[in-house]
Amino acid sequence: MPEKTIFVRLTIKNQKVRNEKGSTVVEFAIILPLLLFLIFAIIEFGLLLYNKAMVTNAARAGARTGLVFRANSAGDYYPFTTDEIRTVVNGYLASHLLTISASTTANPPVINHCPQPDPDDPNAVREVQVTARVTYTFLTLPDLSSLMLGAGSGFPLSVPLMGQSVMTCE
Repeated sequence: MPEKTIFVRLTIKNQKVRNEKGSTVVEFAIILPLLLFLIFAIIEFGLLLYNKAMVTNAARAGARTGLVFRANSAGDYYPFTTDEIRTVVNGYLASHLLTISASTTANPPVINHCPQPDPDDPNAVREVQVTARVTYTFLTLPDLSSLMLGAGSGFPLSVPLMGQSVMTCE
């Protein structure tokens, strides 16, 4: 009698396994779009954060250039011009921003030079300020979000990135 019971149980177990063979494929098909969206989101936001750091570094390099004085052949010291500081900032952005396509556009940096010392207030704080702005355009997230969530999902196509550096003139 016990042998018959074991045989019946084995038959029922094998029948259950045969009926659930396609469920793994269906579960994978349901999870795959979400998994791909998550992977592309991680890559996309990694690029975004890296570019944000590079914009801040470009502003810092521009501010550092605005503080430096150079000597001409006569031995006179003079500061870098606004155009030269812009060239430094734009050169830094051109060589350090990570873009897979031409999806990142840089705006001209805003530069405030060190003011001349005030004879009435020699202790006044003098600063050079450089602000760099870049518009980062997403590569895949708006398309994937509209595909998954429907048109008009509200995901932005681009994000403005701003880096600002203020350094004290000495």
